Amino acid sequence: MDERHLYFAVKNDCQVIDVATGKKRQTFYGPDWELDWGFIAVVDNRLYGSKQSPNATWSDATAKTSPFRSMWSASEAEFVLSRQLFALDKATGQTIWNRPGAILNASITLADGKVYFVESRDPKMMLHPDGSVWLRDALGPQTWLVALDGQTGQQLWEQPFAPPARSMLYLSARRGLLVASYSYHVGPKADAPPVVAATSKLIDDGESPPQVTGTLIRFGFQALDAATGQVKWTTDEYTSKNSLGAQHNYNISHPVFTDTTIYHNPAEQYLVTLDLLTGQLREMKHIARSKGCATPTGSARAIFYRSTGIASFDFASETQFYVSDVSRPSCWISVLPAGGLLLMPEYSIGCNCAFPLQTTIVLVPGSFAHEPPPRRR
Repeated sequence: MDERHLYFAVKNDCQVIDVATGKKRQTFYGPDWELDWGFIAVVDNRLYGSKQSPNATWSDATAKTSPFRSMWSASEAEFVLSRQLFALDKATGQTIWNRPGAILNASITLADGKVYFVESRDPKMMLHPDGSVWLRDALGPQTWLVALDGQTGQQLWEQPFAPPARSMLYLSARRGLLVASYSYHVGPKADAPPVVAATSKLIDDGESPPQVTGTLIRFGFQALDAATGQVKWTTDEYTSKNSLGAQHNYNISHPVFTDTTIYHNPAEQYLVTLDLLTGQLREMKHIARSKGCATPTGSARAIFYRSTGIASFDFASETQFYVSDVSRPSCWISVLPAGGLLLMPEYSIGCNCAFPLQTTIVLVPGSFAHEPPPRRR
């Protein structure tokens, strides 16, 4: 979205909507109209996008082709590879540049006039029939982290890149650093083939009730110089006490960044922070997050996340408080601090979690004083 238009992808095209009237102004197809649109972003005068196989696009039909398309219960989810990454003139839709390749959608990152992404040059990945793949297959000796000039598409640098990611991999850019965050598994079944129902399969050892086998979730963070791709620091988070399958948001456990700190609090674990410039990890065991999916969001003063209900962590006081215990966010991102407001649009109605209020809530800044209840006469 820019000052005048909303850009959104539908199947193989991008529709341009006037934000003042709601009318469709243009339709862009990108370099290859036969492929579906994947990544989308607008920066300055450029519309960035990627094109992927229609078989990789989530739909009722493609969801039936593999149970691992879901992010919620499987021990590993499939990730989408695009076949090309490009930039269009946002006014005309004309192609400015186009980069073919097997590009991991979840890794595409724009910052400071550059485009970063993870690319597999393994022929099996480049020729994959539907582009929906395991991270364990996509990452390896033929995987590269690439930086392009955002205006021209010219390659600036590339570095070999193969973190031990299994169920999560994201890139984020901040203060001249490119930070990869990922999750992986340790324990006796760490390299076992993925299973759909992780909770029932990976902890079921024939006992009644099932006993935990010891396969644990771990998280890793690696910071690279955004100008060269050289590694600056690597930190592993060993605080997880959860067996694989004991929670269902670790596949989307994206950290929250400020200018100085990385905040990471997966469901059913306590909060950890990392110094952005050094990677030094700090465990905050007094800030425990309860169950729940959803990805945290952040403002200048706090992060917001699901902890059964909706909770927040205040940076200044380093305390946790509940925003609401009678409603819950969506399974993805729906607690939005923006414009001095806390916006919580209703997206939980499809969930069977027992919360009495399924409605949109908007909170404004303010203060109040507790007053004693009036005396009865």
